[in-house]
Amino acid sequence: MKNFLFVLTLLFSLSSFSQSPVDKSFPPEELFALGSYYYPEQWDSSQWERDLKKMSEMGIKFTHFAEFAWSMMEPEEGEYHFEWLDRAVSLAEKYGLKVIMCTPTPTPPVWLSKKYGASFWSETYQNFEQVRLPNQQEVPDKANPHAMLDLNRFMADELAGFVNMQADILRRHIHKDQWITTNLIPIFNPVDPVRIDHPDFLTYTRYLVTGHNQGIGSQGFRMGIPEDLGFSNDQFRNRVGKAFGVMELQPGQVNWGVYNPQPLPGAIRMWVYHVFAGGGKFVCNYRFRQPLKGSEQYHYGMIMTDGVTLSPGGEEYVRITQEMKKLRAAYDKKNRMPGQLASRRIGLLFDMSNYWEMEFQRQTDQWRTMAHVHKYYNLLKSFAAPVDVISEKEDFSGYPFLIAPAYQLLDNKLVERWTEYVKKGGHLILTCRTGQKDRDAKLWEAPLAAPIHQLAGINSLYYDHLPHNLYGKIDFEGKEFAWNNWGDVLTPAAGTDVWAVYTDQFYKGATANWKKRWYVVYIQKQAYRPKICRTE
Repeated sequence: MKNFLFVLTLLFSLSSFSQSPVDKSFPPEELFALGSYYYPEQWDSSQWERDLKKMSEMGIKFTHFAEFAWSMMEPEEGEYHFEWLDRAVSLAEKYGLKVIMCTPTPTPPVWLSKKYGASFWSETYQNFEQVRLPNQQEVPDKANPHAMLDLNRFMADELAGFVNMQADILRRHIHKDQWITTNLIPIFNPVDPVRIDHPDFLTYTRYLVTGHNQGIGSQGFRMGIPEDLGFSNDQFRNRVGKAFGVMELQPGQVNWGVYNPQPLPGAIRMWVYHVFAGGGKFVCNYRFRQPLKGSEQYHYGMIMTDGVTLSPGGEEYVRITQEMKKLRAAYDKKNRMPGQLASRRIGLLFDMSNYWEMEFQRQTDQWRTMAHVHKYYNLLKSFAAPVDVISEKEDFSGYPFLIAPAYQLLDNKLVERWTEYVKKGGHLILTCRTGQKDRDAKLWEAPLAAPIHQLAGINSLYYDHLPHNLYGKIDFEGKEFAWNNWGDVLTPAAGTDVWAVYTDQFYKGATANWKKRWYVVYIQKQAYRPKICRTE
């Protein structure tokens, strides 16, 4: 293999045919790039040139090789065959396509599995290797919540450590103008993107039409839900490198969903523009050609089964490449976000430990952590508020507004940061379940959610749940709202402005929403249709 051009990585590295570091690989004036997965090893080599030429003619800028090809590269331990890959790369170069070269770690060959095996757990606790995982196969009843949280954190650390280690190794060998990334599924156990911080930036995967949700409206099941892209954009844009792409996007009908409808005409184009509008650098679709055999026979590509005809998704990609030419011509690098929008800029604080802990201890079968977070996220987006999904690593002071939905695990240091933020003029919005536990998911040896009491203006606090078919009522400034899932019931401290009260149940008249001095807003219910309260 041509050593000057490629290094096989344990992640992805961009083998660039133009000299461009991360900040130059996607120059602002180019706006956006489109890519497509291609598997030379799955097709007769006589078709490679035709396919890669077609990809280039469609306006695709890069392709993606080899993540499933370990047995082709190393059919026996220590026996390497890269000639086929050299040829595929040369053909891509011939037609002006950059190549994302992947390592094949998802598919270790049979000889590796036979040599190293997979059995490593025992029944007694004599050393670390013998620790039993707290899952349903190992534990007769529900596992200890602290053990589950530790397990999730351990797995996330191991995964992040493995990726970061690979990035470090790769960095020593690749050209300085090549970038390193990895591809993640958003909000997926045991992944925590915040912990993966050695690549140049991160990318994510999205399949929106798989029968898992009904979307919006009668044809929503053909489009997906907007937060699946919007929240992911706003999350990954604020991770390592402050840049992101979508490495794997659905190209059309798939084969593995609950059911597999055709996407609505125009939906694929809409998804791509959603990523573009969210600040993404590129979208790479999976895959270029629909396979003729194997488990993904019914998974659409850009090209249909005859190998030459564009699929509906392929036609939409061609349209996008033509539209991008017009957008590039109209690009003005001097343009900035209007002040009216900048003044609404919101940081949404999100942490995977909160997600893991609350999903394991929901307390009511109606609780869904991401559904709760997305309700507030979607409301913010409904009035065009720019949202950054941030971690505690970020500086809060750059955001006029900071919202922490159901931020259950915290410590006094975070509360001190929040307090300083609001004292300096920031607007803090907290919601139910916030501050109930410490970082190890232990209840405080104090009143429930004690660390936030002074900050949020609370004297006492407990919570309530209702049956599925019963909706409680809340009065907010003369308007009635329904709630059902989770309700924090509290007694406010002096100096707290009460905005809403419960109007039924045995705690009728108790506080439901309020504003504390320093502009701290606490929304203590999981409402049927939640509303964000004004703080001015």
